[in-house]
Amino acid sequence: MKTHEFSKIITKLKEVFTVEVDKGDHYFYHIFYKDKYILKTKRSFSGIKDGDVHLIAKQLALSTSQLHSYRRCDLNNKKYLEILLERNKIEGM
Repeated sequence: MKTHEFSKIITKLKEVFTVEVDKGDHYFYHIFYKDKYILKTKRSFSGIKDGDVHLIAKQLALSTSQLHSYRRCDLNNKKYLEILLERNKIEGM
């Protein structure tokens, strides 16, 4: 995954969630839903390695294929919210 593809995911998340960025050794993205902290993900300053994609997907409570679908917009925010609800990451929408 390229850095601009990761940025596309973050932009899409911002449509529904509050995303706060913390820059330290890496970029940390803290994700809130209805003012409640639910997830975090990160990427390094140097970019994203192929092995990192699985970790990013796990951090966002998605499978790797779901993450790619989300990035391509095949998986919309409504469906993503349903996945988070099923996985008990958020409470009723």
